[in-house]
Amino acid sequence: MSRPPHAAPPAGAGASPAAVGLLMGALVIPGALGLSTIAIALPSLSGDLGLSAPQAAWALAAFLLAQAMFVAILGRLGDRSGMRAIVLAGAALAVAGSALATAAGAFWPLLAGRALQGAGAAGLWVAAFGTIGARFEGAARARAVGVMTSLMGIVSGAGTLIGGVLADLGSWRVVTALPALALPAAVPAARLAPPAVAAGAARARVDAVGAALLALLASALVLLLQTPSVDLPGRVVAVVAAVAAAALAAVALRVRAVPDGFLPARVVRSATFRRGALAVGSLMAGYVATLFAAPVLILGGHGWSMTHVGLVLAPAAVAAAVSSRAAGRMLGRFEPFRMAAWSCGSTVAGVLLGALADGAPAGTAVALSLVLIGLSVGQVALLAAVPYAVDPDVRGLATGLYTLVFLLGGAFGTAAVTGLSNPLGLPGALACVAVLPAAGAALAASCARSRAREARPA
Repeated sequence: MSRPPHAAPPAGAGASPAAVGLLMGALVIPGALGLSTIAIALPSLSGDLGLSAPQAAWALAAFLLAQAMFVAILGRLGDRSGMRAIVLAGAALAVAGSALATAAGAFWPLLAGRALQGAGAAGLWVAAFGTIGARFEGAARARAVGVMTSLMGIVSGAGTLIGGVLADLGSWRVVTALPALALPAAVPAARLAPPAVAAGAARARVDAVGAALLALLASALVLLLQTPSVDLPGRVVAVVAAVAAAALAAVALRVRAVPDGFLPARVVRSATFRRGALAVGSLMAGYVATLFAAPVLILGGHGWSMTHVGLVLAPAAVAAAVSSRAAGRMLGRFEPFRMAAWSCGSTVAGVLLGALADGAPAGTAVALSLVLIGLSVGQVALLAAVPYAVDPDVRGLATGLYTLVFLLGGAFGTAAVTGLSNPLGLPGALACVAVLPAAGAALAASCARSRAREARPA
């Protein structure tokens, strides 16, 4: 497929895939840190502000909720108005949210700041992938994505260490300020981003009803999955579940009634897109469940500080970085969905090993490494294939929906391991989560077979 027309070519047209990947990594990493480091800071945050454990958990839930609500909306707006505006808006939201959260002296300002940070992270994420997709094709795109995801792999693996060091040596306020670090990368990233789409698309009427329904569905699903952490009353959970079911039905009806609306039918009905997005969601579920369980299991058998735990788990960051870089090179030789199936297999092995290790430091570190290798390689492979399985004019939305499923997978992994830990214990709950990446492997393998059949000559 050809890339969509733009009103003007982006600046820096000769930038290499590696350079663009590095810059886009610098743009999205602060938002990833805002999510991966906050869990370790929650005890000191709750003690300082006088919050209960469920109230403190909202510092994580609010970020996820806003990110899920806005990621598809901002992706669709980027399709229409260009990714340059989304970069600048995302950076502004991240900085404003960081200022509010860092200065917060009570629950509600903290909640508002974390929500703004989540919305900003959503915009920067879709803008980064939209920029790479607009500038590069084929192997060059894979190299750019590989560089960016290798940087994200380092951050994902080192999130426990970074958060622990900052919380031990500084305070939780330093941790909540991390998303503002996107600002230095925002200006050069905006210069590289596509400034505007074709004039006709920009003038097209936005389907506000479809956007609102999708935002409602995303927020209800994330809130429902976060209930084990935030301790909502049973009646509230029932209402949220009913809202989620009603929103899902309304979204389906809207897609049927307005096939070219905010959520185009050609995206929703793409089997490749659906299976690929679910596969990456399963990888994220395995990763978040293991990342949540690993420090808790290690601390249960050792009197270590969080910095010590982070140091034990830090080698996983190296494994993630190396595997992401290697995956970018492998894409030219292997089918992306086959690579994704292998990645899901690595995640299954890591989740099961983490359950069997039961807090043994060496075994837990290896388990997290296997899970991060699976996530890193799977991300590179699926990002190079899934959002680009649809037409160029809806790729921003496709990236947003892909990211939404990715986030929902993480929320589901946390909910599963938290909800099942009471009857089964934490190792047993973690073992049950392995079912999700196993299903992801089957979905990715089915996509690989379908693409192989389509490639055969008639």
